[in-house]
Amino acid sequence: MKSWHNLTSEEALQKLETSPNGLSAREAHQRLIEDGANKLPQPKGKKWITIFLRQFANFLTLLLIAAFIISLVDQPIANSLVLLAVILVNVLLGFYLEFKAERALQSLAKAFVRKAEVRRDGKEKILPTSQIVKGDIVILNQGDLVPADLRLISLKEVSVNESALTGESVPSHKTVKKIADAKIVSDQENMAFAGTTVAFGSAEGVVVATGRETELGKIAESLKTPPQKTPLQKRLDYLGKILVFASILAVLIVFIAGIIRGEGWLFLFNYSVALLVSVVPESLPTVVTLALAMGVLKMAKNKAVLRRLPSVETLATVSVICSDKTGTLSKNEMTAKVLWVPRVGEIEIPGKGYNPEPSINLQEIIAQKIKKNKSKLLKLSSAFIKNMDYCNNAKLLFDEKKKQWKILGDPTEGALKVLAKKSKMPNKILEEERILEIAFTEKRKRMSVVAKEGEDYFVYTKGAPEVISSLCSNLDEKNKEEIMIKAEALASKGYRLLAFAYKEASEEVIEVKDSEKIESDLTFLGMIAFIDPPAEKVVEAIRDCALAKIRVIVISGDHKLTTLYFAKTLQLKDEKGRLINEENVMVGEELNKISDEELLKRIDNIYVFARTTPMQKKKILRILKKQGQIVAMTGDGINDAPALKKSDVAIAMGRRGQEVSKEVSDIVLLDDNFATIKVAIEYARSIYDNIRKFLTFLLSGNFDELLLVLVAFIFGLPLPFTALQILWINLVTDSFPALALAFEEPGKDIMKQAPRDPKKSVILGVVLKAFLIGSLAFLFGLALFLFYLKTQDNAKARTIVFTFSVFFELFAVFSIRSKHPFWQKKGNGLFSNKYLILAFFLSAILQLAVLYTPLSFPMETVALNVVDWLYVLVPCVVSFAVLEIAKSISLKNKNK
Repeated sequence: MKSWHNLTSEEALQKLETSPNGLSAREAHQRLIEDGANKLPQPKGKKWITIFLRQFANFLTLLLIAAFIISLVDQPIANSLVLLAVILVNVLLGFYLEFKAERALQSLAKAFVRKAEVRRDGKEKILPTSQIVKGDIVILNQGDLVPADLRLISLKEVSVNESALTGESVPSHKTVKKIADAKIVSDQENMAFAGTTVAFGSAEGVVVATGRETELGKIAESLKTPPQKTPLQKRLDYLGKILVFASILAVLIVFIAGIIRGEGWLFLFNYSVALLVSVVPESLPTVVTLALAMGVLKMAKNKAVLRRLPSVETLATVSVICSDKTGTLSKNEMTAKVLWVPRVGEIEIPGKGYNPEPSINLQEIIAQKIKKNKSKLLKLSSAFIKNMDYCNNAKLLFDEKKKQWKILGDPTEGALKVLAKKSKMPNKILEEERILEIAFTEKRKRMSVVAKEGEDYFVYTKGAPEVISSLCSNLDEKNKEEIMIKAEALASKGYRLLAFAYKEASEEVIEVKDSEKIESDLTFLGMIAFIDPPAEKVVEAIRDCALAKIRVIVISGDHKLTTLYFAKTLQLKDEKGRLINEENVMVGEELNKISDEELLKRIDNIYVFARTTPMQKKKILRILKKQGQIVAMTGDGINDAPALKKSDVAIAMGRRGQEVSKEVSDIVLLDDNFATIKVAIEYARSIYDNIRKFLTFLLSGNFDELLLVLVAFIFGLPLPFTALQILWINLVTDSFPALALAFEEPGKDIMKQAPRDPKKSVILGVVLKAFLIGSLAFLFGLALFLFYLKTQDNAKARTIVFTFSVFFELFAVFSIRSKHPFWQKKGNGLFSNKYLILAFFLSAILQLAVLYTPLSFPMETVALNVVDWLYVLVPCVVSFAVLEIAKSISLKNKNK
């Protein structure tokens, strides 16, 4: 490996055969082919043959194989062949489920794509980090995740958090100078390493290592962690163990009762194996994983990428969403609409979005509005436009493919670039003229740059009106009061405001690099008011959250009146359904002053936090969690990371979010839209519901078969099923219809229900419901069996109860799939799940095949006539009606 820190930046560029303009697209493509993708080694997915062979390692499958071998000795060959067919179908179904779940999980891992800003052919581009190659020029800004190992070639006050590599909690200050002796990573101050994050400043670096060649790649093996199980999966694993134990105990009772009855050992072994295979829910873990993975993939298709599978369950229980205003609730497409200059007044700015048309001539407008001191005002207007350009890190670009203008960087700064371009004045930026930047922070609430124009130095500053006006020496108290009155008036109309100032400075002041001195004695230039309308579908999403008993709290750094006006446009209401007002707003200054106890008393009435810093989010979050709320919180910056880590569900912005916020998040919104959070909660609730439905259906059939067999053995009745019939019921009901439940779409009323209480056990309720449904089937089945034993022979009685058990479950699944009776329109329609319809007919056809084809011989069934079918189907329909009426009564009681 080359010691890149030992080289000057020019030497590094030369060795990599590149330049500050970056590689050509053609050269980059060639290097990507030669070196491979910029990815760390990933654990390989299970091969299909491994998954297939593993099905035969299942204990229950091995028991079935043993039963098949024994059947070759003591049973007709036809019976053995049917048993073999059942084994193969079970194996193939298990293989299909596990293979599909595996592929779904792999697809989920690919849903979130990290990106970075790269310069190629002299132009900045946003590319997936996997496409970055050696020699690329990477542009880093505060909050970015370093995508590869870089030799830094230019920077502005850069510090990088390298704790992931070095363990050091203090960010490392960077330089571009050559470093001779630096054997360890922490001493290589002219390098930025993959996996670290930019804590402060901006820089450019040339890629010297990618993928497994990076410092992070060398230790990647030690960073691998096994896939996490969700709390639900853990509880279901525990339930599965209990059910296995209970099933073995029940089968032992059957076995002992059989011995007492004088049954043969081989017969009892085959029968016990069939019963055990039928009642143990061996497919439960796989179907649960499949349901989770498929649901999460649907979320990803709807622009919500879940990065951690365990977060699904938490998301389904969210009771409060703390949402940023800008870019999440709003479009984050800033447009400068009003320019206010002292003594001139308001100037309306035409146009919308990022299109720098139509143009305006600020100097001409000002000249028409004022007669005195015209030359001084024209000079100030020139400084105003330069401020828009210089004190700005965004880029205004024209997308040739889409034939539209776009912004690279902060949308507010982008809006300023657009306004500067509209302003009909030569305002070309020369990057080398910007010799110093004092970055914006939440504490400072301003940003400044120093520009050198010829031999003169100028300071350009922008920020919050109250902060900028306090730094200006050309304003008296009356002027400052006038500015704040105007700011309040514009904010009350929903505008977001920035104030601007400048000064001419001496070289001595600049060289000291003292921010307080640089930003003192400024001259006030004016204010710009920006509009940022609500994002699409947000108003409807806010309404749906209210119906779902999910409280939405708006958090913004904007002015109190701006944020309140915006919240009103969202139709944000309190718990009594009243549109929020000033009583429902708290500003950051007040938030700092009050105690946790006082905030705990008041927070139920607060729906908007304005002028709030990211660090104050932690206080809001702490109090909400103290209330027992499950809180989802949005964030997009490096300062949001602490609060995101503490939240129950951390949601990062995929478009404008800094990489560090994405790294700590549970969910990344690819479209930065609040409405997508609502969709994600909808799917999370649906996933949870589908798993409950599947479990209810699976267990209800198991209880039915087990109870019938136990009663027959204990009371000396003929057996209600043969061993093959038990396996057949398991095949046609526990496979296709049960699997179809995993594909249920969210119900129409899914967002009209209160969040599930995470402290309440759902499993107990599911088991109880399944037992009651199974008991209903058992009572009808037993009555049919006893009736036919008295009036017909054993073969007919067994065929009747066997067919009834299959069709009971096929009818019951349509009731289990919805918590609402079919005549209500609140849930999904009775026939809306096409997979379930298909499964019903497939299972029904298979059952008819064992009654009316040669399969009836090994299955020991007889053909049923029309009257027999009435005895089978009428109880099925009655049972379905009973279940639907029971649901209706239960819902009425719950509503009361």
